[in-house]
Amino acid sequence: MNARSIVNKFDHFEACVYDINPDIIGVTESWTGCHVSDMELALNSYDLFRQDRPVDRDDGGVLLYVSSTLNAVQYRPTLATQFPEQIWCYFVDSKGCRFYVGVCYRTPSSPSMCIVLGIMTYSEKLLEKWVIR
Repeated sequence: MNARSIVNKFDHFEACVYDINPDIIGVTESWTGCHVSDMELALNSYDLFRQDRPVDRDDGGVLLYVSSTLNAVQYRPTLATQFPEQIWCYFVDSKGCRFYVGVCYRTPSSPSMCIVLGIMTYSEKLLEKWVIR
């Protein structure tokens, strides 16, 4: 979901979430910063992971909501500085397999190929780290 300011739409967003009841929700352009607390963004039965835009602006930012039943853990990729507006986590299934999920935001002025290459690099790094050969 591209929110273009989640705070002023939060009641509608919350109603949609509880109607659909998804396990994972990604939000781009949250437009949140230090002026917005986690409590203002909280959803019952969901863990919130957030990455506000690293500069002092009102736009940008990403949110990731994961059902509390999945016991998600935040993951910080080593290449995070290439893409400052991203947030990642992982959860483990009943067989011990890790599943990674993330939300990335690409500004309209960023070349889309850079994002594709970045995601491919992350995927390769995760595979190198977790796949048993």
